[in-house]
Amino acid sequence: STGFVIPSIRFLEVQDGEVVLGAVEEDKLAIRSISLKMKDFNLGQKTGIRFQAYLPWIDGDADLTFRGSPEQRGQTEIDLLIRQRPKNALQQSLSHSDETSGVLKAAFNFKRQGRENKVQVNATGAFNQFRLGSEEITGNFRSTADLNADFNEGEVSLQWDMPKLPRKIGRVEISVPPAPTTLIVGGRYSAAEKIFALKEMKLVSPVGSADGKGTISWKDNPMTLMETKVRIRKVPLGLLKSVVPKAFKKFAFIGNAAADLKLSGPLNSLKIWGLVHSDKVKVEGEGFALSRLSFRVPFEFEKSSFQAKAGRIQGKGLSFKHKERGQFQLGTISLHGDIEKIGNKQLKTAGQFQVIKGSFSTPDGSKIGENLKANGQWNLSHGLQDSRTHFKGKLNVEGLELLWNKFFGDFQRERPAIEVEGDYLANQGELNLQKVNIAFRSIGDVEIQGLVSQPFEKANFNLTLRTENLRPGGLYDFFIRETFKLNYPFLDQLSLGGKTGFNVRTQGTLDKLDVEGFVRLTRGKIRGSDKWQIGSLEMTLPFSLSYPHSAADEKGTISRTGNLAVQEVKLGSTTMPPIEVTFTFRNNSVKFLHPIHIPIYGGSVTIKDLAWRDIVEAPKNISFSLEVEEIHLQEFTKALDWYRFGGTISGSIPQIQWADGTVRSRGEIKVAVFGGQLIVKEMEVANAFSSLPSIKLDARLEEINLEQASETFKFGRLSGILQGAVEDLVITHGQPAEFRAKLESIPRDGVGQWISVEALKEITILSSGSEAGSLYGGLAGFFDYFRYKKLGFKATLKNDRLTLRGIETKEGHEYLVVGSFLPPRVNVISHSQEIGFSELMRRFKQVRGGKKEEQRGK
Repeated sequence: STGFVIPSIRFLEVQDGEVVLGAVEEDKLAIRSISLKMKDFNLGQKTGIRFQAYLPWIDGDADLTFRGSPEQRGQTEIDLLIRQRPKNALQQSLSHSDETSGVLKAAFNFKRQGRENKVQVNATGAFNQFRLGSEEITGNFRSTADLNADFNEGEVSLQWDMPKLPRKIGRVEISVPPAPTTLIVGGRYSAAEKIFALKEMKLVSPVGSADGKGTISWKDNPMTLMETKVRIRKVPLGLLKSVVPKAFKKFAFIGNAAADLKLSGPLNSLKIWGLVHSDKVKVEGEGFALSRLSFRVPFEFEKSSFQAKAGRIQGKGLSFKHKERGQFQLGTISLHGDIEKIGNKQLKTAGQFQVIKGSFSTPDGSKIGENLKANGQWNLSHGLQDSRTHFKGKLNVEGLELLWNKFFGDFQRERPAIEVEGDYLANQGELNLQKVNIAFRSIGDVEIQGLVSQPFEKANFNLTLRTENLRPGGLYDFFIRETFKLNYPFLDQLSLGGKTGFNVRTQGTLDKLDVEGFVRLTRGKIRGSDKWQIGSLEMTLPFSLSYPHSAADEKGTISRTGNLAVQEVKLGSTTMPPIEVTFTFRNNSVKFLHPIHIPIYGGSVTIKDLAWRDIVEAPKNISFSLEVEEIHLQEFTKALDWYRFGGTISGSIPQIQWADGTVRSRGEIKVAVFGGQLIVKEMEVANAFSSLPSIKLDARLEEINLEQASETFKFGRLSGILQGAVEDLVITHGQPAEFRAKLESIPRDGVGQWISVEALKEITILSSGSEAGSLYGGLAGFFDYFRYKKLGFKATLKNDRLTLRGIETKEGHEYLVVGSFLPPRVNVISHSQEIGFSELMRRFKQVRGGKKEEQRGK
């Protein structure tokens, strides 16, 4: 009717064509590799145009269909179908039976509105295993857009429902388990500026949520984010199982984490600033529990570099229990520090830590630690290419009560500190310790340097230990006195002084270790209460030892000698002259090269052949011989504040051996005393240095002058000669526990045999437990002394039962004293033939008590 001729095309075919949208070169959009076929195309009727094209960037074939009609003016519908080509032959065969594999389907509705011809676009679609880079995307989307007439600017919104998130966006890894996720995006785009202003972004998922704003630019390839901010909330920390090292996968992380991020830069090289934080997290595992974990970690990420500064991590209520290893608990542990990863070159971390209310114990209770309080710092640098790790750190122990087998120590006073610096070369399996310093306040410090090969397998050591200011007194007080003074009371009376330095080298493994070095002691001193003192001491000691066995002796090896010089020894009021000895300590054996001669109390003591056979395999095996010459008892008893008496001590013991805690002697010591002698032989001391030593010996008395003995011990007055023997004497805890004894008087020409009334009283009390004051008191009015023919007793002690018999038996009576033929004479009969030894000691105290009362009366 208008005269307008409606054109029509019978047939049109385009191969490998190209469509360019936009006239301006820099704004054009090109679609290449188009194949187009049209038949009976009539522009005056309902239109239907179908484009087919190959899209190389996604390796897919696209079908694009346009639909429209005069009745629907200003409205066009477009359908898009993309099928990606299979990656290999197997996928090719599968694609015939599964046409939806690697598919994108979308439908677009374009509708022009108003005079300005603005366009409203509604779109829906679905991805099904659609490959985008290395990822496969599946999900449904719907979108709306209000665009200008030229389609180069407008508002866009999108909702995308996915069964799971992709594993990677650009170079950013996303490791979360599959879970339904909804992504909502809204903003404004400008084709001229090539930006998309992201006004709204929400991600909703059972594994967390996120929201954010920002700008996306596609001026460059790939697209770029500018000043984009994202908040992530309620991310279950259980997701960490997919990213933590294998050793931590057995733990359960209960709680949520949050993050605040700022993103900028190309998608394949994003720069991210952020803060990751969480509170009230629990960690549980087999025998392991952490009741509350909180952290706050600011970080930056760019390409392959990462850094976190001023991060804070705190854990409370940490406990670990193991059937074989025991249990470990911490009230609080906190860490503050930085971590930095510089590309693929280096990883650094540094910071401080603190531990409060720590404790541990082994299953058998032999090792227990309580009230642990410690702090420290670390600095670590790891080379990602050469696998070299440099470390430096310090540990300060502010408090710890430690029971380790028999040792107990409270470290609060000592405040030990450990400093360490070194390198670990993972490729070579070597730990290079540049410095390890262990210091105690009252003891001093020790420095360790050297190399440990294969430290996490069968460690092989090559270390040097040195110090110049180790204080033996502090070492003794802390590690020995406080631990063992109850079992060994004499240790509590000892005090040590001086300063020690050493330089020691160790080589080998824990199964076979060689140690050699040099020890020096200056101004040493040993003091036992106020009764004796040794010092000062000066010692030089070169040594070598091997564990667990001594090494084979090499011929021609020269042993270096050590030297010990004692300037002074004080025993009470007696001062001994200086002593100097030389010795060797080689191959686990200590040998003194010359006899040790000690002048003392007018005589001398000589120690010969002193040797410690093997300090490692037999640490309680020492042997020596002893010679004692003419030690004056008057000086000796005065120094020890005993009863004063004269005489001398002499003797020779060819061998004294200390083995397995027992001291045994072969030979005899003769004590010239009270005009006769006491001979002691076959002595044995079990548990010699414990609180309950046991002494076993045999003793014999010969020609003892009773007048001298009774005068010394204030036991009345006696005259005569005594002899006898004590066999199998066992003394425990300072008191006899067992013996067989026979003591008797023997007649000697020119020596009278008489006994005072006072002595008779004391003998009667000891034998009967009763006073005999009226009897002897009456006699004392006539006589002071009585004659006797025999005096003595036989006794056996076992299990606290003392069997006491007289020296003579008549008519069923046991006579302790048998009167002479000439008057005045007296007999003493034992009325208690079997008593407890403790009862005898009570009677003896009764006698001593009576003596003191008499002295007070006088």
